[in-house]
Amino acid sequence: MILMGEWDEDWKKLKCPYCGHLFLPRVYSNLVVKQCPMCHRYFLLPREVVVMIVRNPKNTKVVREYVKKLGWLVDDMSDEELRSYLIEKIEDARIMWDARGWFSVSS
Repeated sequence: MILMGEWDEDWKKLKCPYCGHLFLPRVYSNLVVKQCPMCHRYFLLPREVVVMIVRNPKNTKVVREYVKKLGWLVDDMSDEELRSYLIEKIEDARIMWDARGWFSVSS
């Protein structure tokens, strides 16, 4: 089972659930799994971090590529529609993480 990380007390850095190391999250092609720079173990991002990443217009290209890898048909959606759609799913808790950290939408 892969553990989920959490925010620090100031809501500025991520805290590794394994070693407690604090670091700033960066956007990569895999949006929900991070590797701790200290202990090098992988963990899941908290949902609110994923929402923050999706909301940032600078990350739209990465988000679009990520959901295409999942096989979602998002070509017809504008960037704003895509962000709204994903945030709605995440906040409704209809997005589920699996053991590899990929997410899928439950019906």
